[in-house]
Amino acid sequence: MRSPRRRSESAFTRQDAFDAQGCGHQNIHVYNREMDPIHIQVLEAACALANADWTFRVADVAGALPHLNPGTVRTHVASRCCVNAPPHHASRYRYFRALHRGVYRIEPAVRRRVPSDRGCRASQDVILASLDSGVDRTLLAESIALTPTERIETMRQAARSLDGMRAR
Repeated sequence: MRSPRRRSESAFTRQDAFDAQGCGHQNIHVYNREMDPIHIQVLEAACALANADWTFRVADVAGALPHLNPGTVRTHVASRCCVNAPPHHASRYRYFRALHRGVYRIEPAVRRRVPSDRGCRASQDVILASLDSGVDRTLLAESIALTPTERIETMRQAARSLDGMRAR
């Protein structure tokens, strides 16, 4: 019987690095318990947007959930939550029925009108609402409304202003 071979320095694996840091797991999952699962968000948005006959367009639902990837929303409506779609997902929800291209009807078992005051909230709004940071919320709203290019330009202006103060 051969003795077990000792591992050389070059055989140090990524898993060993994680274990050495005390993490113990290579895949770390973070769950936001404040947010509803995507299939629930999609169902609520569809119920809020549905016509009197409980039909809706998938593009409208994707537009109503700007904090989610539109492809993810379309996949949920057209496949994962559709009763007459091929079974390509391990977990499926019987929420919608495809009528024709891009148009779906909410199944009677899950039909409900969503209160208008709840609305769809972006994950950033939920997180910011849960934190008492002491930061003026209007400043946060203004910053979030800026494009990345505008943010960079604002930071450059602030840096120039600080440099000017230091030079005095």
